[in-house]
Amino acid sequence: MSVCNDLHAEHSTAWSQAVSHPFLEACRDGTLDLKAFDTWLVQDYLFVLEFARFMALAITKAPYRHFHTLLGGIIALEDELSWFQGCLGTRGINLEEEAAKAPCQEYIDYMHSCNDQPYPIHVTVLWAIEKAYHEAWHAHQPPQPNQAPYDYATERWASEPFSKYVKELQAVADDALASATRDERTAARAAFINVCRLERDFWAMAYET
Repeated sequence: MSVCNDLHAEHSTAWSQAVSHPFLEACRDGTLDLKAFDTWLVQDYLFVLEFARFMALAITKAPYRHFHTLLGGIIALEDELSWFQGCLGTRGINLEEEAAKAPCQEYIDYMHSCNDQPYPIHVTVLWAIEKAYHEAWHAHQPPQPNQAPYDYATERWASEPFSKYVKELQAVADDALASATRDERTAARAAFINVCRLERDFWAMAYET
């Protein structure tokens, strides 16, 4: 039994809206405006900075058997932040002049609010965020490599290593939810739905001026 699979199935419409968006389609076919991509790139970098803190706090609640997966995720985030900084530097974007837009800040605030939640809820949010990114980019990858100018983003989150990590993280979340109380499972379901909504709004933010 997988509680995570159940959440995915029960809320398929919300999930589809989280992982499908014109932004991703335009990335795939190379028609996305460079300004929209830069907006997304900056905001995602700011989000990942806070996501690293969110993941680190999950370890303070986790049983030792989950450490390997969670620590591996944190190590990968160091490389991811360096990747963002390299991309933004190449594009001449000064991060000191950038601030989180409303949808990004709302997502960050919600994520931080989950820091005070029991571990099963915290790790469900963690899994949902990572799975949404992998599925969104994997579903919208171009049919052939190097077809569009944004392939380097697709290749990162649609990769097999990231897919493997997301599967391991789901196993961790399922393990935590297996021993969760009824109230915790109810809260985890609400959290999953919130992540779906926030992911949907994050893609749309790329078109804000």
